[in-house]
Amino acid sequence: MQTKDTTLSEKSLASSQLALKKAYLLLEQGDIQDAMDCAEEAITLAPNHPTPYLVHANILCAVGFVQESMTRLQRARKKWPQSTLAHLYFAEACILLSRIPQAKRALHKAQRSDKNQEHREYCNTLSSLVDMAMEGEMS
Repeated sequence: MQTKDTTLSEKSLASSQLALKKAYLLLEQGDIQDAMDCAEEAITLAPNHPTPYLVHANILCAVGFVQESMTRLQRARKKWPQSTLAHLYFAEACILLSRIPQAKRALHKAQRSDKNQEHREYCNTLSSLVDMAMEGEMS
């Protein structure tokens, strides 16, 4: 039997997911500010779930606010240390900012925390980028 709080929580999460879908559609249309607003709405609707925070940070990174994205992802990593995507997105931001040692540490955490094949493939791709960047630094 579901309690009233559980049902409310499920409705908030569903509403948050709709806001995130809308954010991605708006981003595809080039409407960055409205996409950001929808992502922020999703955070308000589901403040205890990592996905809205990660999507918001990912949008920031995609539109060039990489440092701000990295700051938000760092907070998300502290709040949800088992979130593989938080570690992967943080590593991606680190790579974009040429912070290769930080990226390598984040990827190591991601590898330890997940068994999802898609995440593993993404992690391997980012690891290859880190390795190439490290080789470039040594040359």
